[in-house]
Amino acid sequence: MHRRVDKHFGQNQDDSDGVYSPRGPVIAKELVQEVWRECQKEYVDITDLCKRIISTYYPEGVQIEFTVNDVNEAFGRRN
Repeated sequence: MHRRVDKHFGQNQDDSDGVYSPRGPVIAKELVQEVWRECQKEYVDITDLCKRIISTYYPEGVQIEFTVNDVNEAFGRRN
């Protein structure tokens, strides 16, 4: 997933966009990091929501198979 974020929001070495000029790669890298953090936050929020729904409607033992820590660990690996 990180490759897709980088593909869509990063800047390749060959890009010669006049808007970014010399700071282009730095801006692109910061943008990729920000998008990645927001994706992680969204996945954590969805995991929490799923846990709340399961505990409310299925208190007899249905469990989600991954935790927020699993999500954070997966986003920490990046590739």
